Amino acid sequence: MVGGFLWQRGKSLGDATGSAFAEVVTHSLEANVRQTISLAEALRSGLEQSTAGLLQRLERDVADAGGITQDTAAPIKWTGVNQFDRAKAELSLPAVLLGGRPIPAITAAATPVPIVDAVRSHPGAAATVFQRMNAAGDMIRVASSVLNAEGQRAIGTYIPARMPDGQPNPVLAKVLAGEPFIGRAFVVNQWYVAAYRPLKDPAGQVTGMLFVG
Repeated sequence: MVGGFLWQRGKSLGDATGSAFAEVVTHSLEANVRQTISLAEALRSGLEQSTAGLLQRLERDVADAGGITQDTAAPIKWTGVNQFDRAKAELSLPAVLLGGRPIPAITAAATPVPIVDAVRSHPGAAATVFQRMNAAGDMIRVASSVLNAEGQRAIGTYIPARMPDGQPNPVLAKVLAGEPFIGRAFVVNQWYVAAYRPLKDPAGQVTGMLFVG
C-alpha cells in the first residue's frame, strides 16, 4: 500500500511538473512567434515606405524629363506576353514618349535606359514604365529594369487586368480606378514589395502606370 501510494504521488508530481514545463515552453514559443510577427510587420512597413519614396523620386524624374506622353502617329508593334500564363498577343500601340522623345525598346540589361535605371543604386530595387494595352486595362512593360529568367529586361511582358482564375488583378483594380497601389505584388518571376501609380492623359484617362519595387 505504502509503495503504491508513493508511486501514485510520484506520478502526480511528475504529471504536474511535465504540465508546468509544457506551459512554460508554450508561453515561450508564443512570445517568439509574436516577436517574429512584430519584426516582420516592421520590415514590411519600412520596405513599403522606402518603395513609396523611390516611386516619388521616379515621378520627379519623369516630370523633370518633360513627362510621359504617347504618339498615335507612330505606332510600335509588340508581341505581348502575359506574365502569368505566358499567353501572347500581337499589338500595335502608340509610341511612348519621354519629354517628346520615344522611349527606346531595350532588352539588354547592360544598355542604359532612361528613367527606369535611376533606382539601380538601391540594392534590389527595380522600376518600370507601363503602357495600357486595351480597353480591359492590361498593362505592358515598355521600359524596365526588371530582368526575366534569361537576364534581359522584361519589356513586352504584361500584367493582365484579370488573373488566370478570372478574378480582377488587385494591382490593376486600384490603378484603373485612378488610385496608387502599395503592397505585395508578383512581378515577372518573383514577389516584390511594390508601388504603382497611374499615368493619365489630359482628359484624366489612365494610359499607363509607373512601378517601383
